[in-house]
Amino acid sequence: MSDERFDIVFGGELLTGFAPATVAENLARLFNATPETVARLLDGGMHTLKRNVDATTAAKYRSAMERAGARATLRPLAPDPAAATPAAGLGLAPPGGELLAAHERRPDTAIEVDTSHIRLASAFATTPEEERPLPVVPDTSHISIAAVGADLLPQREAAAPAPPPDTSAITLAEPGAVIGPQGVAHAIAVPDIRHISLAPPGAPLEELRPERRTVTPDTSALELAPPG
Repeated sequence: MSDERFDIVFGGELLTGFAPATVAENLARLFNATPETVARLLDGGMHTLKRNVDATTAAKYRSAMERAGARATLRPLAPDPAAATPAAGLGLAPPGGELLAAHERRPDTAIEVDTSHIRLASAFATTPEEERPLPVVPDTSHISIAAVGADLLPQREAAAPAPPPDTSAITLAEPGAVIGPQGVAHAIAVPDIRHISLAPPGAPLEELRPERRTVTPDTSALELAPPG
């Protein structure tokens, strides 16, 4: 486990999606603080909420602040300068260390906030255990399972049968009666064949043909055109 130590500071930064009034109410409940104390926390200055805590405690405080809608900063405590300074006299500032001189920084005002009543949950928890609603188990004692293939709607009404066709206007014809349309039969016209006679057996049919007359057309009005 890391042996780093941290100060927990807050500069009034709110998380996206949280209204200032909502954050103020959440911080008041979180720290059991008065409206005046919360107003000082949100004035934009850097305020130290907790000093010299280990990494686990610092992470839990930051998680609780984020659930309230505020962003806390974990400021690592500076290590021993004698152990951190190289022989050449130059070195890198520790992560989160101050890069400005004392006269260049805004005053760091410590605010005494009572946190003795706060129970820190896991850093990965989204809702404290005591506030997490328990699921409601429905009463299923009156429910049973039907047998395989059982009719699930035994009380439903049966479909009404179709009514029989009306045959009161239908009668049966007598045996041998004509089933087709009943009406007056039309008389068949017989052609007149009295002028027709039969040739005697063996007579040549060519001789029985009527005589054909040769027709000579009148061409007296016609003239031949000259050649060319």
